[in-house]
Amino acid sequence: MNAPLAFEDVEIRLGNRTVVSGVTCSVGHGEVLAVCGPNGAGKSTLLRAAASLVKLQGGSILLYGRPLHAIQPGERARQLAFVAQQPATPDAFLVRDVVSLGRIPHASLLGNESTADRASVARAMARAGVTEFAARRLGQLSGGERQRVSIARALAQEPRVLLLDEPTSNLDLRHQASILALIRQLAREEGLSAVVVLHDLSLAALFCDRLLLLSEGCVVRQGAPGEVLAEELLTGTYGTPLRVLAHPETGAPLVTHAVRGGSQ
Repeated sequence: MNAPLAFEDVEIRLGNRTVVSGVTCSVGHGEVLAVCGPNGAGKSTLLRAAASLVKLQGGSILLYGRPLHAIQPGERARQLAFVAQQPATPDAFLVRDVVSLGRIPHASLLGNESTADRASVARAMARAGVTEFAARRLGQLSGGERQRVSIARALAQEPRVLLLDEPTSNLDLRHQASILALIRQLAREEGLSAVVVLHDLSLAALFCDRLLLLSEGCVVRQGAPGEVLAEELLTGTYGTPLRVLAHPETGAPLVTHAVRGGSQ
């Protein structure tokens, strides 16, 4: 069976600079894959390529075994949804209207909202926990609430693959956990395949099934959190001494700095 999303020897250049080189990886059905690595590792570029926002110079990205470039945009949008780090949606929009934008790939030629559209929007808002905000304007919400609205809009597309670029950026600890717990729940209960760009390695280990660690556009290692989050590997990749400890309840790897106050 073809993987929901697969990267095969992907190469991406921006200008004269190669930012992704030789990346091969896949995400399985109902799996959450975290893409991690230092700044400039190519994480967001790889995700944007999967959303067809960046062109490849080599290799291919496959959606259920079919090259992305061979799939019509409308069909692609019904299978794959992308949540940007900072969605450019005007603050004056009502939450329900924002979520309804996710139905555009399913719209009829007349453009009228159907009963099925309204049901899908209501279901997406409920799954993302934003139903109570439906009549509020986007600018009235907190960062965590806005992020949930973005996820609800993506869910209204009824995708099978969900891409999220740093969904916990600028959120407090509670909202970081709630957003990632929601993504994991959607994968478990709805069978969604999710690819998430994350900077926080400990959060990635707690909420994701597998990690893809990149550095300078290349794969350093991929696998289960315990296989990827090794002290020597991380110290070399990030260029700073790091320690890997065990979570006191789950045993999942927790990554912290090995030095205090900047001393070596």
